[in-house]
Amino acid sequence: MESAKQAIREGAPTYWASINMRAGMVVVSPIITMIGKDLGLRTIQLAWLTSIPVLTFAFASPLTTWFRRFGSVNQLITWALWLLGFSLLLRATGSTIALYTFTIGVGIGIATLNVLLPIWVKRNSGHFSGLVTGIYVAMMGIATSIAIGAAAPLAHATSWGWKLAMLPWGIVALISAAWWQFTIRNDDVEPPLAKNEINIRMFMHSKLAWQVMLVFGFQSMNAYATRTWLPTIMVTKGFTIQSAGATVAVAGLVGALLAIGVPHVAQRSVDQRLTIWIVSLMAASAYIGIEYGSHGWVIFWVFISNMAQWLIYPLALLLIIMRSPTPDQGQSLSAMVQTFGYVLGAAAPLITGALFDMTGTWKMSLFVLCAVSIGQALAGQAAGRIGFVQSKEEISSNSRGM
Repeated sequence: MESAKQAIREGAPTYWASINMRAGMVVVSPIITMIGKDLGLRTIQLAWLTSIPVLTFAFASPLTTWFRRFGSVNQLITWALWLLGFSLLLRATGSTIALYTFTIGVGIGIATLNVLLPIWVKRNSGHFSGLVTGIYVAMMGIATSIAIGAAAPLAHATSWGWKLAMLPWGIVALISAAWWQFTIRNDDVEPPLAKNEINIRMFMHSKLAWQVMLVFGFQSMNAYATRTWLPTIMVTKGFTIQSAGATVAVAGLVGALLAIGVPHVAQRSVDQRLTIWIVSLMAASAYIGIEYGSHGWVIFWVFISNMAQWLIYPLALLLIIMRSPTPDQGQSLSAMVQTFGYVLGAAAPLITGALFDMTGTWKMSLFVLCAVSIGQALAGQAAGRIGFVQSKEEISSNSRGM
């Protein structure tokens, strides 16, 4: 019990870093129609506000392995938090160019945290990595829920409109950056890694690595499509923008709190296949329910959808941690999984937004997300089995040994 408490205390840096890993992004979701009216943007243009950061996740993830040659994990996390904070502030200046340009900066900052926080956890939390992962994902979810719930009221509070809803998260990110900056001063800084110690291509020939990537990629598709459009979908079902934002926020909060324990329990299991199947089927059912449910049932299914999203995300991170033989190889696997996984995630808001533009309803979009959830379960059937990913050299060596 004492070791678990110690792991929770020592995981505190990840809690600070995770606060703004999604909140600053998803804050645009409840106010996306306001941004569109103010700046004269169409549905597909607004979809890019979510897709740009996710695409940046994909392209910046392999760069993180390159950056590790110049600094420690702690140093890179600190630099990422400073970049994230300033980008979030400058994004809210009211200019269309600034909005899109600094959204790229937001994506680079979060991409670095996406790759390095699981490695920090694997290195510092050992057998309790599932517990620490669950807590920092829960912190991420709580902050995200607050951002979604507060966005519409803040946007309507003053003449600043949607810009005021964005500003607080830049301030929060800068506070987090300052905390890391002062915390790591007395830390032992590990030396930068040599060129060949971390390589995104290390596991490209591993079938298990690609299976882990598909779990991560499919959950990203569901997450970013719904975070972009779910409040808007609820508005088409008869909800006000304020009630839609509040419902999504509370649903996300419930899911985030549940996420604390799930990865810890899953880590103690022989494999994670059953858990992934249960959560995936929850998501698939929710999308059908949102389409066909009446007013009260829509609220219920929105809760199920958000719970499923916040439960599968830490499980996907846990797969990266548990399938990695060492922390440094874990960074290679993390970069590979997130590079390709976030390409899938970035496509989802664009696909679902385009389907709405073509059909005038959200039915086809929700059906696509249902199919993605089934694909997530099938990928998890393979990725959830116990075992480690192998590099090309290890696969070749094993083949010769046979």
